Amino acid sequence: MEEKKVNKRVLTVFFMIFSGVLLPFSGIILHTQEGATGSLYFTAMGVHNLAALVFTIFSILHVKYNWKPITQYFRDKKTSLTGYRKELVISLASFFLLLLLILFHGIVQH
Repeated sequence: MEEKKVNKRVLTVFFMIFSGVLLPFSGIILHTQEGATGSLYFTAMGVHNLAALVFTIFSILHVKYNWKPITQYFRDKKTSLTGYRKELVISLASFFLLLLLILFHGIVQH
């Protein structure tokens, strides 16, 4: 019987999901333990850094493995960025609003 090969795309997505789930939890622990030096803080920092690294690497691989469908999606007239102007504006505005809130929070805290 022939052994089934590992599906690189599926494996990549699972790595992204698992590391992506860890990121906010470890980030919240780090944020609430700011200035702490205990083992929980350093463990959370290690988990957060590893999850961020894994998520970044596998996000790049995800784009690499799906480059052709991604570029085709943006070439298609119906699904190009111009076809989704509202969504583009909403996502950009929301992102920059959240970014400003985080930056303001950091300025006020220090």
